[in-house]
Amino acid sequence: KRFADEGASVVVTGRRQSELDRVVKILQQSNGKVLAVAGSVTDEKHVQDVVRKTVDSFGRIDILVNNAGLGDFGKRLHETDDATWSTVLDINLTGVFRMTRAIVPQMLKQGRGAIVNISSVAS
Repeated sequence: KRFADEGASVVVTGRRQSELDRVVKILQQSNGKVLAVAGSVTDEKHVQDVVRKTVDSFGRIDILVNNAGLGDFGKRLHETDDATWSTVLDINLTGVFRMTRAIVPQMLKQGRGAIVNISSVAS
């Protein structure tokens, strides 16, 4: 919200369209432009779509905020099976890697950019 309040163009992505719609409605009340792209950071095609749509819409990417994370996966650590743990790692760790890897070439092309990683206790 702060970025939009300052006039920045903001791209949001997430798995649930209803949540994206809610966030877009809030951000549209600010000074910036907003683009929502539904999907998951576990999907490489989605990650590439986010980058492409961002550059197509706004011409550049100045800041990446990696904030995807699965914190409460419904089980205590000693009860967690490998499949659940793999899902947590795929979202919380590999998703950050995928987004960063996809966006860094654009930032290098621009000659600048900033990346902020926000982690959950499950990471």
